[in-house]
Amino acid sequence: MSNLSIRRLNGQDWRQFRTVRLLSLQSHAGVYGSTYEAESKMTQDEWVELLGDDRNGIFGLLDEQQLVGLSSAFTWQEDKHGKTAILCNWFIKDAYRGNGNFINLVQKTIDWVKGQGTFEGIIVSHREGNEGSRKANQKLGFVYTKTLSRLWPDGVEADEHMYEIKL
Repeated sequence: MSNLSIRRLNGQDWRQFRTVRLLSLQSHAGVYGSTYEAESKMTQDEWVELLGDDRNGIFGLLDEQQLVGLSSAFTWQEDKHGKTAILCNWFIKDAYRGNGNFINLVQKTIDWVKGQGTFEGIIVSHREGNEGSRKANQKLGFVYTKTLSRLWPDGVEADEHMYEIKL
């Protein structure tokens, strides 16, 4: 943990992004909206396109040049007006937890959303029992809005807790 930096990822980062994203899906199956099985089938072109889309804010925490954490912002598909961003893909390797690195990474993602000038709010959610995600979103000022019952990609039905920041 010598030289940490945060930056928006681009298409040239696709290999590292793919590796860390798949690691997150493997090591924390069931807390994301996707699965390792689904995303491991994505092609290089799909990874590059995801990272190269100007509408996506995909940020990485890097130790030197090694990607060790992720945070992403996308337009929330359930908002038909496109005025709400959703934060997702939250992950940080264990060795980098507990010292503010992750909060700084997510704050950079939030700052990017605010800088777009097109969003009126930001939402985030977590699966019941994901205390790390809950604690992080509370530190960042998110306010609880509702709980929904959801069938997660691992086949388990569990509550999803939703939070929001109004811009």
